[in-house]
Amino acid sequence: MDRPERVDRRVQILDAALAVFTRKGVFATRIADIASEAGIAYGLVYHYFRNKEEILNTIFEERWARVTELLERAEAGGETPRDQLRRAVEVFISSYRDRPQVVELLLLEFSRMSKFLEPVHLEQIGRAFAVVTRILENGQKSGDIRAGIPASLLMLVFLGGIQLILQSEAFGNVRLPEGFAESGAEMVVDVFWEGVKSR
Repeated sequence: MDRPERVDRRVQILDAALAVFTRKGVFATRIADIASEAGIAYGLVYHYFRNKEEILNTIFEERWARVTELLERAEAGGETPRDQLRRAVEVFISSYRDRPQVVELLLLEFSRMSKFLEPVHLEQIGRAFAVVTRILENGQKSGDIRAGIPASLLMLVFLGGIQLILQSEAFGNVRLPEGFAESGAEMVVDVFWEGVKSR
């Protein structure tokens, strides 16, 4: 088997696993389900991955890492806390639109799948949360964001709102406002900022 075919088969398995994990949940997914989704023999999966846990960790290592990197760039590239928050929202929205199943897997399955992830990948998710927390802390230090509310709580409110928005887009159960595709990040930050800015 030549190397290009091996790489393609590996990507095929990861894509199939991502689809099944999102649809069925990590806990309920079997290797046989992944093989069936990929259209390959059950035993072939084991030529590339030891088990389901290794497949899940590889998805995070290769795909969620990109989201974390983009969030860190958003923090570094923003001139003000508000601008940094807008850039962070743009990362989540664009990441969802580029690879919706990666973001859905994290948003919908995180609490159940954390037992399958290696500590390094849980740390990577923590890095993403830390970016938003730092932005909010810096906003409090600069006086742009009101003090008195822990930045960690503001971070959960902020990311929780984004989670619901992306879930609504994924399931189509809530109609997003007109113009959201073009200026959704600005809309989200406008609403959040009105609640947290210094008076």
